[in-house]
Amino acid sequence: MLKSRINRVMEDPSRGVGLIEVLVAMMIFALVSVGIVHSLLAVTIQVRDSKAREIATNLASQEIDSVRSTDNLFTLLDETYTPDPIGGQNFTVTRSAQWVTDPDADSVCGGVAGTTARDLQYKLVSVTVTWDGMRNRARPVYADTLIAPGARVSGPQQSTILVYVENPSGGGTPGVTIETDPAVTPAPTPTDAQGCSYIPKVTPGTYKVTVTTPNFVDAEQKKPPTQTVTVQEGESGAAFFRAAPQQPLEVTYASNYTDPAVVLPDNLTTSFMHESDPIYSVDGGNSKTLTHNLYPFAEPYKAVAGRYVEANDGTAGCRSTNPAEWPTTVVGAETLESAPLESAAPGTGAKLSVPMGVVSIAKESGIRTITAVSQSAGPAGTADPGCAALTMTYTFTVTNGNSTILAALPFGSWQLYKGDSAASPEFLVGLTPKTRGSVSLGGIVTLDPRDVL
Repeated sequence: MLKSRINRVMEDPSRGVGLIEVLVAMMIFALVSVGIVHSLLAVTIQVRDSKAREIATNLASQEIDSVRSTDNLFTLLDETYTPDPIGGQNFTVTRSAQWVTDPDADSVCGGVAGTTARDLQYKLVSVTVTWDGMRNRARPVYADTLIAPGARVSGPQQSTILVYVENPSGGGTPGVTIETDPAVTPAPTPTDAQGCSYIPKVTPGTYKVTVTTPNFVDAEQKKPPTQTVTVQEGESGAAFFRAAPQQPLEVTYASNYTDPAVVLPDNLTTSFMHESDPIYSVDGGNSKTLTHNLYPFAEPYKAVAGRYVEANDGTAGCRSTNPAEWPTTVVGAETLESAPLESAAPGTGAKLSVPMGVVSIAKESGIRTITAVSQSAGPAGTADPGCAALTMTYTFTVTNGNSTILAALPFGSWQLYKGDSAASPEFLVGLTPKTRGSVSLGGIVTLDPRDVL
């Protein structure tokens, strides 16, 4: 019998399972198993996400119910918090709250800078809930509500002043003190966590609103920051400040001329330039090293001595004070061009060097004051870009001592007079530029910032 079975197998070699069949069967089993596991995982993730979304929806609903029960809407502010884990899942609740006066306007603290609007109508509260492990395409849970105050914020014959203080990063600054002129009762409260302060129930009229927190400066270099707001009956007016604690910037003048005998004008001004804002002229003095306290822009400042005004469609500007405005000129084998201006961001230890032109003036007996007046255009051949937009007038106090005066002036063309006024002009003679420059036949000295570079 055994022999007959062996013979049957030997007669039909295709009987049984080969290696290829085994491999194919194992591959099919693996593919089916992977598909089953993937389906189970997808179902598990979907169930977990649905459960988390349901909990998040309940949290958002609870937050909306909570804010609706708030008695004082002025205490309802932005907030982000993490409640206790639910079902082993961590959630984050973010609430934003904003007063609304005009639903069609993009407002901050309920107002728009420089405009008037209706009084505070209601507060828009938006709630967002997220959770750990959210899928990339999963959307948070959102909920919004509008809450009207129980009574008018101000009476029908009264007004509201809205104040917002923005920091250099673009967010609100809390804790900033505010005062108004004329004064109001009660006194304004400091800005809240959103950088807002609300002054309700004021008599309609014009108010000067001032930031009184010590050492604050605004983006226009005004100290203290001040704005004027006019409000009408039943309306609100807004005063928005870009203000922050001032930061020091030490400036060294006439840094390109090292003679210690150099003197600066008694009333020298400095123009600070910032790439994203206008040019600001700041009063100074006659010290060769002076610390200016400035608004702390994130980007650095550049500075020039004197007043600098860019040219535009309406004015030729006052460009001669800025070395960057002077053209590059080829004279023989030499190329004259201005060195780049230094830049520095204000802060502890920050320093900036500002070059100036220097002219030697022969001292005359009896002269106690010298006056320098800028010229709208330089003499022919000087390449001076001119200062047509304004006239700068600087004075020097003459002291006993050397027979000459080394006077530092902003770059450009100047007429120098004896005395403290050009009303009865008596021109000075004996002028010799000590930095690159020239003196015309009319006694106008041109101080040129360019050099052979």
